[in-house]
Amino acid sequence: MRTTLVVGSAAEQFLITVAGHRILLRLSNQQQDLTRLAADPPPVPDVPGYRITQWDNEGPASLVESFAEVLNSVRDAPGADLQIAESSWDVAKVRTWERESTVGRQRLMVTAAVAEGSGEVVGATVCTLDEQSPTRASQHDTAVLPAHRGVGLGYAIKHRQAMLLCEQAGLETVSTTVNVDNHPMMAVNRRLGYRTAAERVLVQVDA
Repeated sequence: MRTTLVVGSAAEQFLITVAGHRILLRLSNQQQDLTRLAADPPPVPDVPGYRITQWDNEGPASLVESFAEVLNSVRDAPGADLQIAESSWDVAKVRTWERESTVGRQRLMVTAAVAEGSGEVVGATVCTLDEQSPTRASQHDTAVLPAHRGVGLGYAIKHRQAMLLCEQAGLETVSTTVNVDNHPMMAVNRRLGYRTAAERVLVQVDA
C-alpha cells in the first residue's frame, strides 16, 4: 500500500508506527508570492546560445516535436518514476494533452528554451491558470534535455515564466511540488522566491 501524508499529521504519526513502512519520497509543497517577486525581481539569467520563448494552450507546429522530447525527459528527475506513470510523448500525445489541459476556463502556459543552432526545444516548464481560481496558478513539470543541463536553463525558463505571471492581473501566488532530493530544482526555486508551505511524504507499507 502506498499513500501520501502531510508531515506532522495524525496520519503520518500513525503510519510510521506500522511495521514494514518505508518512506519513499519527501515532497515540498511550495508557494511563490508574485507580489513580492514583482517588487524585488531576481537577477535576469544570461544563457548564450539559447532563446526563451513562451506560448499559451497550443504549441507552434515547428516546436511541438522537440517539446515532446523534453517531456519524455521529465522522468529523469529524482523520484519521478514514483510520481509519474511511464509514457512516451509524441506530437499526437502533446496535442491531446493540450486539449485536455484547456477544458473549460483553464489556460496552459509553456515557457521553453530553444537552442539557437538547431531551433529545437531543449527545456521547458509548464504552468496552468484557471479562471475559477484567479489568484492562484499551478506550476507543473520542468525539464531540460541531458545534453543541455548545467548551464542555467532551468532557472532561465522558470524566471521568464515567473515574470510573465507577475503581469497577470489578479494573480497572487504560484504553487508547486518538488522532491526535496531534487537539489537543482530546489535551488532554482529558492532563487525565485518559492517558500515551503507544507511537506508531504510518500509512504509504502509492505504486507
